Amino acid sequence: MDVDHYRYVVVGGGVAGGRAVEVLTRGKEPTALVSAEPVLPYSRPPLSKGVLRGEVSFSDIALRSRDYYQAKGVDLVLGDTGVHLDTDLQRVALESGRFVSYDKLLLATGAEPVKLAVPGGQLGGVHYFRTIDDAHRLKDWIAAEGDRDIVVIGGGFVGCEIASALRAQGRRIHLVEAANGLMVRALGHDVGELMAQRHREAGVSVHLEAKVTQISGKERARSVVLSNGVELACDAVVVGIGAVPSVTWLESSKLKLSDGVVVDEYATTSAANVFAAGDAARSWSPSLQRFIRVEHESNALNQAVTAARNMLGGSAIHDQIPYVWSEQYDMDIWCLGVLEGYDEVDLTADKDRWEIMAVYYCQGTPTAALGINVPDLLAPTRHLFQARTPFTVSDLAAAQQRT
Repeated sequence: MDVDHYRYVVVGGGVAGGRAVEVLTRGKEPTALVSAEPVLPYSRPPLSKGVLRGEVSFSDIALRSRDYYQAKGVDLVLGDTGVHLDTDLQRVALESGRFVSYDKLLLATGAEPVKLAVPGGQLGGVHYFRTIDDAHRLKDWIAAEGDRDIVVIGGGFVGCEIASALRAQGRRIHLVEAANGLMVRALGHDVGELMAQRHREAGVSVHLEAKVTQISGKERARSVVLSNGVELACDAVVVGIGAVPSVTWLESSKLKLSDGVVVDEYATTSAANVFAAGDAARSWSPSLQRFIRVEHESNALNQAVTAARNMLGGSAIHDQIPYVWSEQYDMDIWCLGVLEGYDEVDLTADKDRWEIMAVYYCQGTPTAALGINVPDLLAPTRHLFQARTPFTVSDLAAAQQRT
């Protein structure tokens, strides 16, 4: 058996894997980057925004050029993926039949879309959205169909961004969500109701508290049937109902798994010399005193840096305040912290200008804050969180007046 050995092996070609490689190559040791996608590491958030609108190309979102990796001596193993990890032999078996061994390993395999388990879910014209290929496939399909109807299933961040991007191009959009508002899991019910109102104002047909029971058509999707009996005619369906960590291939390893690869604040796993970062990692948060798994790029970037530094012999701690940003219509949306478990929300909204501020509390302690069209408040809000200083929406409004 031929085995290629590296000082550092990174499995995963997203922003976590790509950013980690940039740090690891400072050690000037043999390094390999394994990616299931046949392209260089790139940033995913623009896929549902500029890429889908046709305003952004791959070169705009690639983290680095091929020349960069070549100059750094990185072995790019693209279009291949891990199928088994042997932590005793410190070896990864790849789908291609190739084996790579490591002194230190970083798992940054990300997440994959949850599949829609209904009759007709495999018909042509049913799209999932995770990769650059997914974005191009959807864009090309819609362009070929002309001015037609599109059903977006799932009213989370990705679904809402896709609906916004396609509606801005004049497409007729149905947005279906099982909850009573949009982005409820990320922004809460109060803001979720406002988001539904904004999408309706933009001309999107929003269907709340509705589940998909069937996708109808012979060889391709022609309609979507909802649990309330409504049938939506369509020419394309986009499914965005969540994601799960890409860790199935690790179930035969000795790693501790629980909604991802379990790591501590140093990004280390239960196995020696194995680290994990990004969407696939469920990490200990010293600030929150519990394990969390965060599916946002800022977390992936920062946790990857922590992991890489520690792979180089450091003792860095990852304790970032979760942060997510979105762009929909004329709304610039940011959210800091974790909403899970909040029991009170303090909210102010100017719907004429769509300026919204909210602070979420758990037992009187701020755990998250939201701003829409108030970008100047992001930095002071982050400072308040880092200082662990209690604050209210009135405090944020005062800060806005001072800027």
